[in-house]
Amino acid sequence: MARVILVMAAFSMLFLFLFHFRREVFFSNQRLLAILLVFALQLLFIYFLDRWEFSVYLYPVAFLSIMLTILFDTEVGMLSTVVLALILGIMHRFDFTLTFMTVVVGSVAVFSSRQVRRRAHFFRIMIYTAFASAVFILFVENLRLAPSSEVLTQMAYGLANGFACVILAIGILPVFESMFGITTDITLLELSDLNHPLLKRLALEAPGTYHHSIIVG
Repeated sequence: MARVILVMAAFSMLFLFLFHFRREVFFSNQRLLAILLVFALQLLFIYFLDRWEFSVYLYPVAFLSIMLTILFDTEVGMLSTVVLALILGIMHRFDFTLTFMTVVVGSVAVFSSRQVRRRAHFFRIMIYTAFASAVFILFVENLRLAPSSEVLTQMAYGLANGFACVILAIGILPVFESMFGITTDITLLELSDLNHPLLKRLALEAPGTYHHSIIVG
């Protein structure tokens, strides 16, 4: 019961923030469902990895941070990362390592995802997230006085974790964009492609309007 109350309190922080500062999200059932579905996917990934007894450093904790930052904005992504860190800490018997890793790696993922205007920018997110994971693991495992070979193995897990988070986001993001009607910067750039069939038709049938639209755009 105590865990249920703590999880509800963590989600309440997120919903209070949305109510006061992001009313267009709070009063949109589609957008709220998108946020909850990202949380569900994130927790599902971690559940299976935990069940198969993988290292905690392989948990793709930055997936949620990347998805919600791109779909909404930096503030929503950052607060959601903190909420996820609290939930994971509660679910894993207040494991501070997992909580701190979620906050640190998730924060780096949020700030590197602030401006994603083309798919190539995901490589920047991948590098920053993987580097943050590896540095965090190096710091924590050295504090634990772990053997050097074990530290290197865990750092490799962190690098793989950073790559996996971005790959998951690249694959799942278009589904959320189309399913929930959320327009991101990437969607707008794809719509501005001059090879779009509608723009080609406009250029042929109404060249004046086409030229004016391009200049205004």
